[in-house]
Amino acid sequence: MLLSELKNLKFDLSDYPESKARQAMSQKLACDSSVILSADDLNLLDDSDFALVVKEGRDKLRKYPLCNTKTAAISKIFLQAHKSDLPETLYKLAERNINYFLTKGKSLNNTITTQELFAQEKSAGVKAAINSREKLADSDYAIIINNNDIKTRLYPINDEHNCKLASEYFSKNLNTIPLHLRHEYAKAIVIKCAAAGYDASIITDDIRSYCNNKLNPNFDLEITMRKDKLASAKAQKALDILCELAPSENLIKIANLLHKFDKEFALDKYYNKSFSDAYRAVFNNKCEKTASVSIVGEYSIDPNTLAAMPYTDQLKQLFSEQDFNAIKSDPAAYEALPAPYKQAIQQQAG
Repeated sequence: MLLSELKNLKFDLSDYPESKARQAMSQKLACDSSVILSADDLNLLDDSDFALVVKEGRDKLRKYPLCNTKTAAISKIFLQAHKSDLPETLYKLAERNINYFLTKGKSLNNTITTQELFAQEKSAGVKAAINSREKLADSDYAIIINNNDIKTRLYPINDEHNCKLASEYFSKNLNTIPLHLRHEYAKAIVIKCAAAGYDASIITDDIRSYCNNKLNPNFDLEITMRKDKLASAKAQKALDILCELAPSENLIKIANLLHKFDKEFALDKYYNKSFSDAYRAVFNNKCEKTASVSIVGEYSIDPNTLAAMPYTDQLKQLFSEQDFNAIKSDPAAYEALPAPYKQAIQQQAG
């Protein structure tokens, strides 16, 4: 805190300049008006006559006079009354010096700079945050990593605010989060929000694309595009079986099986190029944009037919309107599409 900010806080009796209030406090606490020091009296005291001195350059704030036991007693009462308003570092420093003065007749080191105050308060805040997080359960974190018996817990989701922050972080930093952790991260947030009844708007579209309770309507196309990259009929058959099971099987199980399959057959190198990663292939319900690529060659669809193609509901599931219009105006872009997407357009063409 800056010295200018500290000067706005209530510390001791000198922060109450009204004469009536000061006189009433004198009668109540000391029954001796002489112990209530005026501003001029305070200016005559040395720094060592205070329980707390905060310095910032040449400027300083001196609080809680200790020139005798009665003024020290008044200072202690005011310190305790404003405990919740003061930085803990300043409270502890002043409390130690007042108590030491009342028992030993003198004070210890009473000076701190605003720079030191900031550093100590920051350190205390970090320690408090760490201690608070250590009390949380594993289910209060989005990611749990166990490596050689060392557990690392990342992204607290123990309340609605932290869930919102974790969800926003996921969307902003999606590409930096390892693929195998994205689903676990998204699943933890979805489960926490559902269990605690948090606002559903917390869950971003990116979170839902990695954990959803609905199968991606384009899942069969995702499977077909994978089959196009495989020479093994046995592997293609395995994908067919997975595609048949998906509508009735647990989606998390399907996603994990597809991820394992993609890695085994090196299909993961095509992620975000020819098709989505395994988890988005299963969970994603957003329409992904398809890039247009110009090629030279014969066209397998009549350009006029393509240009007159209506933007139907089925095609809306595959293309944004902007991308679809670009494809309609350039038959070469149509030829560059993956086979399932071309098939969908051909079906519309009749």
